[in-house]
Amino acid sequence: MQPGQMGQGIHSIEDAAYHADPAPSPSLSRSLAKLLIDTSPAHVFANCSRLNGSVYRRTRASDEAEIGSAVHALFLKGQDEISVINFPTYQTKEAKALRDAALLDGKIPLKQHDYESVLRIVDALERFRARTGAFTKGAPEQTLLWQEEGGHYARAKPDWLPDDAGAPMWDLKTTDGTATAQAWTRAGFDKGCDYQEAHYTRGAEMLRGEPPDGMLFCIVEQNPPYGIRVFQLSAEARDIGQEKIAEARELWGACLSSGVWPGYPDEIVQIDAPGYLRYAWENRMALKRMAADAASLRETATARLIGAGSFGG
Repeated sequence: MQPGQMGQGIHSIEDAAYHADPAPSPSLSRSLAKLLIDTSPAHVFANCSRLNGSVYRRTRASDEAEIGSAVHALFLKGQDEISVINFPTYQTKEAKALRDAALLDGKIPLKQHDYESVLRIVDALERFRARTGAFTKGAPEQTLLWQEEGGHYARAKPDWLPDDAGAPMWDLKTTDGTATAQAWTRAGFDKGCDYQEAHYTRGAEMLRGEPPDGMLFCIVEQNPPYGIRVFQLSAEARDIGQEKIAEARELWGACLSSGVWPGYPDEIVQIDAPGYLRYAWENRMALKRMAADAASLRETATARLIGAGSFGG
């Protein structure tokens, strides 16, 4: 499907068509919204094929990301879109050629040991689904395409859209680390989970007439024991995400209307040392003072002993 051939609604399309943007005019996605707020409109223009006139092409992702894509295909859609590359690395010409051919064919290239890991991850997820009822009574990876009040389009592709419009949507992510609250809090917000929930839930409400009860983030580890944890944003985090998305919508509409995509402002920005650096430096100074105090005590004690004649004959 070429860009611009799809109208407002809920659609089932391939990832390539989604990322190429099927809306009648350039549409705002979660990733573009995050780029708008975190960097600048100029960065959005440079990275959006519909704006700059480039042709969208799927590029080689990291091994961790390819594992995640393969898990999505097998577990969520029940489709084997994997091309197993029987090489331990991509350092040889033969391995690179097989990988590139798989990408051109729309397949997910995986080295043999990564493919085996994907199968184990999917097994763990299937047990989780049977135990909890998660990822049931709904549809995977549906494209939500809607028109905002200002006339511009927006799009989203939730991993799992429940049949019940008021139920939470699901997002599935794999991690090469751990699925602990501490690890996911940092990684999740770095990836824009607050933008994602706010943008996706808005799209679902615009198209279905009822707001879903937020989003559940299911995180599964890529290594034994393939642990699974489910996280939900707090009310405060949701509010911040909604404010960010509202600001992104306003900025997106203004840039589309004016045709101007400005970069960073020219003024000088003063930055402060992050808390962990200040903490480390204060610890270092405290240790230095303790060492100086200990040396002073030793000198005082030695002087007293000499003054008392303790070392005399």
